[in-house]
Amino acid sequence: MTSDTMNIEDYLAQGGVLTAPGNVPARYRADLMRLMSSFVDSELAGSAGFAASIIWAPGIKARIAASRITLVKADNAERVFLT
Repeated sequence: MTSDTMNIEDYLAQGGVLTAPGNVPARYRADLMRLMSSFVDSELAGSAGFAASIIWAPGIKARIAASRITLVKADNAERVFLT
């Protein structure tokens, strides 16, 4: 390591921000991608579970609530997936 660079732990501890995937070490990026993939999978599974329950909701307000949950979960997955 040269005098004009610092390790990522020190950089982040001093308030540094990672602004682009290319600015992080390969190992950190790989771990982050695994975490993001797991989150997307979980959100899509949750969305599918709520989508199936919409027709079984006892009233219109409950159907709207289940629909909103479905939409939010799918939207969260899309935002992370397209990042």
